[in-house]
Order: sequence, then structure tokens, then C-alpha cells
Amino acid sequence: MPPRRLGVTPPLPVRSYLRRPAPVPPFPFGEPGHRLFPDPGEALLQGVRALGLGSGDEVLVPAWHHGPVAAALTRASLVARPHDLGPRLQPDPDELEALVGPRVRVLVLVHHLGFAQDAPAWLAWCRARGLLLVEDASQAWLGTLADRPLGSFGDLGVLSLQAAGLPAGVLVGNPAPDPPPGGGRREAFLLARLAAGDPRARRRANYRTLLAALAGQVPEPFDRLEEGTSPLVLPLACDDADAMLARLSRHRIGGLDLRTGLRPGSGFPNARRLAAGAVGLPVHQALRGQDLERIVAAARPGRPAAELTLDVGGELEPLRALWTKLAERGRNLFGTWEWASTWWRHFGQGRRLHLIVVRRGTEPVGLLPLYRWQRGPVTALRFVGHGPADELGPIGDPDDGVPLARALRRSLHRLDADLLLAEQLPRGQDWGALLGGRRLAEEASPLVRFDAGGWEGYLRARSANFREQVRRRARKLAREHRVTYRLWDGSQDLNRDLDLLFQLHDARWSGTPTHFRDDAAFHRAFAPVAAEQGWLRLWLLEVDGAPAAALYGFRYAGVESYYQAGRDPALDDYRVGFVLLAHAIQEAANDGIGEYRLLRGAEDYKLRFAVADPGLETVAVGRSPVARAALPGLAALRAAPGPLGTAARRAGAGVLQR
Repeated sequence: MPPRRLGVTPPLPVRSYLRRPAPVPPFPFGEPGHRLFPDPGEALLQGVRALGLGSGDEVLVPAWHHGPVAAALTRASLVARPHDLGPRLQPDPDELEALVGPRVRVLVLVHHLGFAQDAPAWLAWCRARGLLLVEDASQAWLGTLADRPLGSFGDLGVLSLQAAGLPAGVLVGNPAPDPPPGGGRREAFLLARLAAGDPRARRRANYRTLLAALAGQVPEPFDRLEEGTSPLVLPLACDDADAMLARLSRHRIGGLDLRTGLRPGSGFPNARRLAAGAVGLPVHQALRGQDLERIVAAARPGRPAAELTLDVGGELEPLRALWTKLAERGRNLFGTWEWASTWWRHFGQGRRLHLIVVRRGTEPVGLLPLYRWQRGPVTALRFVGHGPADELGPIGDPDDGVPLARALRRSLHRLDADLLLAEQLPRGQDWGALLGGRRLAEEASPLVRFDAGGWEGYLRARSANFREQVRRRARKLAREHRVTYRLWDGSQDLNRDLDLLFQLHDARWSGTPTHFRDDAAFHRAFAPVAAEQGWLRLWLLEVDGAPAAALYGFRYAGVESYYQAGRDPALDDYRVGFVLLAHAIQEAANDGIGEYRLLRGAEDYKLRFAVADPGLETVAVGRSPVARAALPGLAALRAAPGPLGTAARRAGAGVLQR
């Protein structure tokens, strides 16, 4: 029997009708302004008509855009003014400026193949010139930018549901004519169930797998996945697109001809470079492991992949130099040798350490810092560092997630364990989908990012209310009291400052036990190590000479992190904790730090500062029949609403912390 045919859009699985729906419907369902149409072209046509655009009005469009967009503009009697694309698919502001004339009404911003453009910046550009922004997200289903859905930024957003296996287009943001009665009910029903399977993570994992196997054959900017990208296909550079499409077809694989939608003519060199020499390979969520292997075999004949080897050791010290080199690639303090060795001294007694160096050929790709954990009849592998750590996972470059995930799965068999319990993995790196495991938990992990505008640029992008609070609270405190901000720099007694940190932390929680207090011995041991490496960021805010607030954090590999804090409740009217956190973030920005991580937890004060939340996930992979059979029920129990789910989560946390 020939293998099943693979297309660039997925089939609609029958089990979608039976799956439990996601608690929140995927965008744009649930939005009050969305309308469903037979295809995205019809959605765009009705949308531009509702905007009042008509014959002779001009529209700025990229020289490379897919057929339904072009057809809809023609049907609406609009005049397209094409422009070239920059190296990262973005419009060129100077070229657009030259094209803007009295009849130009709209900029169509296309998220090509699911790769996001800077929609907020282009919306501001349009507003400054009195133009409308139409956001074409028809190739970017479930894609986000700074945690906001693509298609939600412009005056009008157009999406396609073909990536979900449904032939439909959706219009967002403009009240176009209502669809027929009952229109969209089936699509809403199915999408809520499809979203429960996390199709974006699956698409991203498939993309990463193909990207790792076809390294060097994928053109920029498609050679890396940005956070939030929901890719439509993987573009493969080829000398002869027709020959590649024919070869794929012989393997029963349908490729996407990226020349479709390229405006004829000799102009637009960047758009032509991107589209004319590439073919899109399927990455959709219905692909299986053997499907991906077949795609690679067809796209890269006669080039075997380098062998992946695993070297298992049980001692930390011999790996220190390699570990340090690999950890810097991941920019995660909790993945450093120093964190792991301190943790092992405090929590590793009586346990067996498995440190696995993963090599591709002779080159080290990453390191898996695991240990053996026993609970009843179940033997599990867990990452060193859990509990006090905020982010865990393999040590190495996030772009090497595919071979490291493969190595993790192999380690289950190599070490004869029943279960891999992978906690606090960065969700944006798609570990759950790469491992093929069962997601047991998700956690917030908000952060602040700075662009070239630094602290002031960050503040300008926040709400007026937030800017006013940041400035007013600091001014009020300084006006009414003598205020000093002090960063530990080696000239003070570190133990004394740590004492102040814990005293203020206890005061904030009125003596209630906390995990930070429980782990005090660990942090008192790690803080001097971090200080020696230049990582420690221990801030104290003094008011009238007395300690009022403390902040314990780290700076590592160009990233600063806020770990814990404490404050004097007697000064709560001055919001001294907020004032100190704002000061620490401002100082990080002034020092050129590009990212300030607020770490685990969705507390309101963190979300007020945050611009994004990549999140964390805990994933379990079962090897033994008992473990594999138990995982779906365990995941469902932990996700259950109400008292049952709460009790299951508390019980699980209690067991796992032991």
C-alpha cells in the first residue's frame, strides 16, 4: 500500500469531534467583531467594502502576496501599489513613503508564511499618515506578537482556517455583513477542540525537526523560529523549484510553490529572491514522525544525518568547563554548573546522578543534567535544580532542541526508567511537542524587553496610568523621606544584607512559611557563588537610613532576573516594593540589558511591568505501560476545574517536592 499523501494543509481528524474543548476558544472566535466567510479572499473583499474603499482607491501591498488577497483587491476595484520586501520580509519605509499619494488609503501588512511583522509600529506609521492598516494573517493561524494574536492589531484583520483543516476565512475588527444564520457554529465547535491539542506547538516542533535535518537549505529569515510564530510551511531553497516539486510529488508529498503570488516583472529583487527560489514543505500538526522522515528523505536525498551519541557520567566537576560553555548559549542562570552543583549538595543526598553529554558526530550539542527519582514502584528521571529553579531543561542552544529532545527520549531507555518528568521547560521552545509527552502543568513566566529606546522607550509604550505611577511613587517617596538605593557590590557584608533580605521577606508575609524561606540554606550558599561570578543583583532600598525593601536577583549572559523580594509593611502606602522593582528594571535597561525576566508566577505586579509571557510547561513522557496508561488520567485530573483539580495539583506538588 502506498504511503498516505501529505499536503501543506492538514486533514480534519475525526477525533476532533470527540476531544474535550479548550477552556478558551482560539482567536478570533470569542471576539465580538469576527465574521466567517467561505475563504479569506471573500473576507477581505467584504472588509474593504465595509471600510468604504472603492473604485480608484489605492492600496500599498507587498510584491509577494498570495492569490486570494490579489483577487479580492481586484474585485473591489482597488489599485494595488506594490512594494518590495526587506531582508526580514518587512516593508521599506522609504519605499512606502515614495509610493504614498493622494489616492492611497490602505497599507496591507502581510505576515508571510506565519512570520510576524511589527504590526504596532506599522499601525503607528499608518496613523501618522491618515492611512488604514489591513492585517493579512491568513498564513498565520494562531500566531502571536508579544502574546497578542496576529490579525488583532489593524483596522481590519483577515485570517484563514485552512491551517486547521477547515475551508473558511475570518474577518476581524470591522463589522462586515453578518454571515448566514448559524454560520460559524461548526467551525467554532471544531476549533475549540483542535486548539486543545496545541496545534501551534505541534507545527513549531515539526518545523524545528525539518529545520534541524535540512540545515543550510532554508533561506533567511526562515532559518530560525521567533517566539509566537505559527509557521505555515518550511521554505526550502532550491536551484530548480519545478524539479523539487516533482520530486516531492513522486514521494506523495505536496509542496507549496512559493512563486505563486509573486508580481510579474523585473523589479522587486528581494521579494523575487525569497519566492522564486524556494518550495514550502508541510509542517502541519497532523504529521507523524515517519511523515517527517519521508519529507526529509525526499528533500535531501543521499545525505545521511550525523549520528547522535550519548555519553553518561555521574560526576559534576569533570564537566564544568563544557557545562559553562553550553549554558551560556541558553542564557539561563538556572542551567549553570554553579546552580546545579549547589543544588546537588543540598538536595541530592542518596540519589543517583546521570549527566549525559549529547554529541552530533564529535561535536557536543548539549548536556542533560538528570537524576534518578523513586516514588513507590515508579522510577523517574528529573532535571537537577527543580524546586528553587525557575526554568529547567537541557543545557545548550535552544535552536538544538530537536536533537536534545531526541536524546531525552533515548535516555529513558538507556537508563531504564519508567518516566521522564521534565519540569519548568520554556514553553516557547516547544519542548512538550518535541518530546511527544503529556503536558501536566503550565505556569506564567512574564518578562520585560527593551528596544533601542531603553527605559524611556519602554515607558512610552506602556499606558499613561502606568507611567504616571512609576514616576509619581518614586517622587513622592523621595520628597517625603531620605531615600537610598544600594546595590551589593562587594564592599558590604553579604551575610548581613542577606539577613535583611530574609527579614523583609518574612515581614512581607507576616511570618507565613514560604518556599523561599524553606530554601534559605540553599540561597545563602548560592548567593556567594553568584557574587563571585558577578551575577548577583541584591538591591536594598533604605528610607531614612532604615531598610524598607530588598530585591534578590541575578544578571547572567545579558539577561537580568528578579527572583524574590521583601518589604516593610509599615511603608505599604508608599509602595516601596513597586518602587524598588521599577528602579532595578530601569538600572538594567540603562546598563544595556535587553531582557528582564520576572520569573515564575502571574502576580498582578509582575503583569503590570511585563510585555510578554513565554511561559513554562511541565511535561511527562512515559516508557513503561503503566506510566503511559496513567499519564492521560493524571493530566486530566490535574486540569479538572473546581476542588478536585485543586486537590490533585496540591497533592502532586507535595509529592514532587520531596
